[in-house]
Amino acid sequence: MKISNFILKHLKVLILPIIPTTIVLTSCNKDYLKEFIAKLEKEDNLQSIKTFKLTNSSEQYLVYCHNNSLEKLMHDSYKTNGYINGIYQNTTMVRNVETFSNNFGTFIKASDNATGETNYNQIWVRDSVWGYKKLINDNDNNSKAKAKKVLLSLLDYYSTPKQINRLKTAISNPYLVLSNKQGNMNAVHIRFDAFTLDDVQIDGKDELWNHKQNDALGFLLSELIIAIDNKNITFDDLNQANGAIANSTKRVDTIVYLFAYLNALNYYQMPDSGAWEENEAVRTSSIGLVTNAEERLYEYMNNSITDTDRNHFIEAYNLLMSNNNYQNYCSLEVLPRYISEGYKTIKILIDNGGECTGYDKSNENYREADAALLNLIYPCSLNNLDNSYKLKILKIINDSLVSPVGIKRYLNDTYQSANFWFNNIKANVNEGETAKKREKSFIPNTEASWFFDSWYAICCLKEFNDPNTTSQQKNNLEDSLYKFLNRSIGQISQVDNYIANGKKIETVSFPESYNIIYKNKNEYWYIASVIDNLNWAKSTFSILLESLLQNALPI
Repeated sequence: MKISNFILKHLKVLILPIIPTTIVLTSCNKDYLKEFIAKLEKEDNLQSIKTFKLTNSSEQYLVYCHNNSLEKLMHDSYKTNGYINGIYQNTTMVRNVETFSNNFGTFIKASDNATGETNYNQIWVRDSVWGYKKLINDNDNNSKAKAKKVLLSLLDYYSTPKQINRLKTAISNPYLVLSNKQGNMNAVHIRFDAFTLDDVQIDGKDELWNHKQNDALGFLLSELIIAIDNKNITFDDLNQANGAIANSTKRVDTIVYLFAYLNALNYYQMPDSGAWEENEAVRTSSIGLVTNAEERLYEYMNNSITDTDRNHFIEAYNLLMSNNNYQNYCSLEVLPRYISEGYKTIKILIDNGGECTGYDKSNENYREADAALLNLIYPCSLNNLDNSYKLKILKIINDSLVSPVGIKRYLNDTYQSANFWFNNIKANVNEGETAKKREKSFIPNTEASWFFDSWYAICCLKEFNDPNTTSQQKNNLEDSLYKFLNRSIGQISQVDNYIANGKKIETVSFPESYNIIYKNKNEYWYIASVIDNLNWAKSTFSILLESLLQNALPI
């Protein structure tokens, strides 16, 4: 999108000044970039710009729409259920989250049309759980059945001998994960090949990866306990091992190992690489997801209502715990302490400004605004996190990270920043020489804008329905809900739209992000990322629509 005077006039609050810098390109890539920019300069239909009015004020805002067939679906207000149903029906195919099955179970790829470079055709636990949430929220029994299989298959992955060994070794000697040079690989793993239930292979070897991602484990465990509590997963499901996996551990035992692992490592003060899989830091979002899981577990086990499945679960849980002497890590008596420590850290970090605020401001790990903070509102359901903290999170992100066509992960994020795909930089690594290349080619304020608007809208809806939200706060949240819903519709791409490597897209899709193609400080375009059809993106958009259809619409 070429930044015209009209756009600058109306978006001066959202668009930050771009500071020119030197971009190092090979001559081949430099020529190709010039050719691409020349094409963009000739285009006058890269997107349409629609003006909408907030429901509770006279303020107007602009939405960039990248799919002509979806423009008619956007409205100032969505108080009429028919409008949401129209979006739902017209996006059914593009929102579809596909599963596939093999002898080991049922799985969801990170993306259905991934490239070999990114390995998004593999299984990320975090992304799979988002896909699970989409399927379990569908008003369709077939989808719910698939969802159950996906969740159990992820648990089966952690029940494999290699993962159980990593869990038990780390519990016995946390140093091997927390301080050892190989800690990234000694941690329990969060990405795998579904056809081997083992690591992704690069040149015949396990790919080196920062597997210290407690957010993914907390997300999975939260959804497992919720499914068990709702009886979507029975004790009979848990009290067995996957027969296709040699020497597999029973699922209920694996759950105990996972909670013991997180607590043995003191998750509430443990640096991890978090949702963006980058540098290790103590992160509010990761701690929040684990605290949420522990709180769900404690509530389930401490429920006084007689239930046969619960009794069997507690008996099996306590037996494995006692046999391994894990009482100090996950007994019903100590869980409140771990939960309390989690809340204490969460509140301190948010009070200090956001995500990684336990460091001196001069430290490279220090960070306030981060889109991962949305996790603390959804999918988390943290009983003891006051509404004021959640509203503060929405404000932190809205004030710092919202761009014209998406939401930045965090400020100074070099991944997929301006001209990224022309800079000969690997897409799946952010360390060593690759990290240096990213920093060298980074143009300030050209961070990628990610498909987080529907996620943000879900959080607005959840806070709107919070009984502690005031009338004025509800008005503001309703405005934001409709605004970010419209923005997310506008970010769905269409066939023959350009993508950020100069090529054209072949299908209607959810781009992972919008990237800047940069010519100079006055001429730059937001173009869909090369990476698209991410199942987490489909899932957040679908969950938003399902939530609005299920009588949760503000009236």
